[in-house]
Amino acid sequence: MSVDYNLIREKQEFFDNAAAGWDMEFDDRDRALLDYMVDTFKRSLPGSNAPVLDIGCGTGVLFPYLNDIPFCGVDISYTMLSNARKENGSTGIDLCQADAHVFPFRNSSVAGIAGFAVLPHLDRHDVFLSECRRILIRGGILLIAHLRTAREINTFHQSLGGTIAKDHLPEAGEMAKSVSEYGFSIEINDNDDKYMLLARKL
Repeated sequence: MSVDYNLIREKQEFFDNAAAGWDMEFDDRDRALLDYMVDTFKRSLPGSNAPVLDIGCGTGVLFPYLNDIPFCGVDISYTMLSNARKENGSTGIDLCQADAHVFPFRNSSVAGIAGFAVLPHLDRHDVFLSECRRILIRGGILLIAHLRTAREINTFHQSLGGTIAKDHLPEAGEMAKSVSEYGFSIEINDNDDKYMLLARKL
């Protein structure tokens, strides 16, 4: 089964159209979780000058948490990226419009990949994981994170209907098995009240 590029174009259009009202609102619990997740991700990074990627960065939710390390925001939506630059008030932020099934980065060129609230929107998780393994340096870190459980995320997407109604987040155990099969060791797998999968490229 190949990547469905028609579906990818539909999602690109969906997120372009949704960008204007996409800003997420976080309560104290959400902000504490984000701080914990990103801090754990950064502390797990290998000693390297290679940058990290914030994939599916949207309007730049993670940018304030990553601004002390070299990073690049990656999103399929040009409008999301444009809003991310405006909202973070800097022209010095590295941004890249790209599909996470075909990263435009060299082999073994990034130290970490942070995917916050993006995995369900990817058509082929296997292709994505293969790309992550390709571009990460040895010992590089992959973070897949959501502020809610898989069941809550999937119910939410179904309630929205339309293009993303069937966007599915696998249960944490299922996803951890898939990640392991692509040459990663699982360091954190937590789906009790959130979804946090942290893995290291072997």
